[in-house]
Amino acid sequence: MANVPNTPPPTVPAVPANIGPPHMEKETAYRIKSDLSQHQITECEALFGIAVKTVKGAKATKTQINDFWHCVFDRWTSAKKPTMPRYKNRQAADSSVEVGIFKCDLPAGKGGEVQIQRLKGAPAFLKVHVGGSAKSLSWLWVDSVGQTVNQSYIDLFDGQPLQSFFKDAVIQYDRAELPRLCQWNSRLAVYITRRRIFYWTKNGYPSVVTGEDELTANFEEVILCQDLLPFYVQLAQQIENDGGNTGVMATFIVSV
Repeated sequence: MANVPNTPPPTVPAVPANIGPPHMEKETAYRIKSDLSQHQITECEALFGIAVKTVKGAKATKTQINDFWHCVFDRWTSAKKPTMPRYKNRQAADSSVEVGIFKCDLPAGKGGEVQIQRLKGAPAFLKVHVGGSAKSLSWLWVDSVGQTVNQSYIDLFDGQPLQSFFKDAVIQYDRAELPRLCQWNSRLAVYITRRRIFYWTKNGYPSVVTGEDELTANFEEVILCQDLLPFYVQLAQQIENDGGNTGVMATFIVSV
């Protein structure tokens, strides 16, 4: 029998441990928008579009999209875990206007004492409430901390018709509510986007980012008085006579 040379089997080049499936390469960090692929950019801008649509009839413009990306990478890279923004509650002054003073001390509460904001001469306010399941306007007479009072206790300011107080409350509400909720929805969109990019850095792209449905459910629809005014014909007519609208352009404002 012929001698067969003892030839070692061919060697197979080792596969580097850091090479994964196609398109799943991990990044060291995303620092600017151009570090992202077009698919990643499209996904993030679609998310931002959800935030913009919280304003009735609004669509994202190029300027708004540019502002959004500026906010995403403003003093942040995906090497840093993002933090959830804080929600800013509506303040009493955002939805009420001063209309007069109390004629007398209001009835005492359970403790037997009249609170200082309910004494004779203390300021009285008209508050507008917007929304609820019916998405309607309602009105409350309140003291300086928002506790309801009976209108009969109020001396209204002289020379100002009652209807003008309602108009002022509507304008006050819309001017405060639009920037408040646009800021919240902007911050939330930036946070979800940063969180998504942070996940991609850790796990590669594409990869599943968990928990986004719960987060996007926190976008808040912007409901303004001017959206509901067609149901309040007389008040709407007065506002139109006094200037045409409530003084608010209902466009999405990118603000963080």
